[in-house]
Amino acid sequence: MNDKGYLHATGRRKCSVAQVRINSGGGAIIVNGKPLEEMFPIERHRNTILEPLVVTDNLEKFSITVKVTGEVVVDKLVQYVME
Repeated sequence: MNDKGYLHATGRRKCSVAQVRINSGGGAIIVNGKPLEEMFPIERHRNTILEPLVVTDNLEKFSITVKVTGEVVVDKLVQYVME
């Protein structure tokens, strides 16, 4: 964690940008201003996204905010999760 209490990372691919901020505590995951459950209503998609946090026993230790911009953002997110 930095001196402000969070980690921040940015990823780019073609015309899309994903920005992630990880704060300690809470367990909430927000994607483009919406809860994970709303953005990914299918449980197996959410399980795939959450798997690294569950395996490392960190699901409730961090709050994560994701902002994704670019072409066909939601379709690409769902397609990635389904692979």
